[in-house]
Amino acid sequence: KILRGHEFHRVRRAAARRSQTALGASGAVAPAALSAAGRDHLQAGRVNDAQACCQRALAIEPDHADSLYLAGLLALSSGQSEQAVEWFTRAIRQAPTAEYVSSLAIALQRLGRIEDASKAFDTALRLKPDGLQGWKNLANILFAFQRMEGALFAYRQVLDLDPRDWDAAC
Repeated sequence: KILRGHEFHRVRRAAARRSQTALGASGAVAPAALSAAGRDHLQAGRVNDAQACCQRALAIEPDHADSLYLAGLLALSSGQSEQAVEWFTRAIRQAPTAEYVSSLAIALQRLGRIEDASKAFDTALRLKPDGLQGWKNLANILFAFQRMEGALFAYRQVLDLDPRDWDAAC
């Protein structure tokens, strides 16, 4: 997503605040704050800053789920889908969230591992059954691989959650 104007500056200010508050009251660096700042940096297109936050967080706590997830996002954004799968899998071992599993599915899909991606999207939906984006992802992958009955069911779920979703309606 490309940010423009005031939205870019808002995200940039939020990342700066998170970077500043990454130091806790005790002076210790908090991996959660570094990870959050890293995601803000990544969203704003500052990959180097995101990478630096991620590395610092993982140096402090190597199994910090959000930092492992951020490492996966960084790998995915740079086209390193195999590495992204490894990072996302490690994050999921720490905290299996729908967001982590959906990102794993996207990385698997990019690698052409359609069955694995489909299963991961399915798992993400079990974790968050009302997740609109999860249903869209599942519908799109099923449609792309000519699994029309499953795709139709998933698109209907999208429309149940958001009747104005024109892409699903088409």
